[in-house]
Amino acid sequence: ISVACACVSGQCVLCAWFMELQPPGLAQLQEYLRDAAQHVQKRLSQNDSPTPLQVQAFVKSLVKGLSRLIDGAPQQILAGVQSAFRGFWDFESNAASPGAASAVMGVQHLVYILQKLENTFLRGQQVMEAVQAELTHQAIRKKIAQVAFHDHSRVLQLGNKGGMELLGAEVRISRRLAGDRSHHVFHWKFNLGGQQFFGSAPYWDDRFDYAVQDGRQFQQVECRAHESHA
Repeated sequence: ISVACACVSGQCVLCAWFMELQPPGLAQLQEYLRDAAQHVQKRLSQNDSPTPLQVQAFVKSLVKGLSRLIDGAPQQILAGVQSAFRGFWDFESNAASPGAASAVMGVQHLVYILQKLENTFLRGQQVMEAVQAELTHQAIRKKIAQVAFHDHSRVLQLGNKGGMELLGAEVRISRRLAGDRSHHVFHWKFNLGGQQFFGSAPYWDDRFDYAVQDGRQFQQVECRAHESHA
């Protein structure tokens, strides 16, 4: 459901409501959604992922605010807002929906809800792309930490032009030795909404001999360490 309307007369129900909602009403609604997205983005950028209970508390507050802002709106608008929460949250009762989905509600569900809301109101998409990008960066770092050194090439698809899929994004990952040969560095890139994002993270493996300084020997050590994990 979109709030866009083909009517040019300004006489339909949607047009009338949006004319009434023009600043400060409409601006307040858009600012509210933007602030919510930026709050989530800030926490993710600080590697501060909320717990499921914290997500539920945030959604409860979000629904309370939205209910106040769209009070008196036509049914089409109410349905558009409520549809963003369907399957995760009961908008009318402002409580978690019964079922498995709400029981494990996490930050990825919150990001999905905010994206749906901003798509409906056609504003602030750049903010949610930034939130989704930060969530993808976190998923990549977590994936790297979970995979054993000897499985990096296979699981992380190192050097594979097609990359691997994480949270709906095609991620291309590479691993290199740092310039001072004291550790490895992972680099990755992915696209979201036509924009390319890049990231990197240092990596140390306890079984890898970083002490060898000669370049050729160092490369051989990396190969042996790789094989020793197999």
